Amino acid sequence: MTTLEIITSHVARLPEALRIELLHYALFLEQRFAKTGQTIEDPPEERQHLLAESMEAATRLNPFQEISDPVTWQREIRRDRPLPGREDNRC
Repeated sequence: MTTLEIITSHVARLPEALRIELLHYALFLEQRFAKTGQTIEDPPEERQHLLAESMEAATRLNPFQEISDPVTWQREIRRDRPLPGREDNRC
């Protein structure tokens, strides 16, 4: 039995209101998938190629160019800071 046949058998048992809800969800998934520019048939090699292109574009942007000392930057980012609205009330 194919996936489509299994889905169809389950949908057939649902009341009409839930079928409509399921249709809306299927349309949502279809739109979300279409935004990625991929099709269901895209082989893993194509997805890897798209990922590689994305990584190359991110490298060209060089988002960390203003960081002269990565170790110091990392220590600064990880340093604990007081949370807003909380005073230091140690007992």
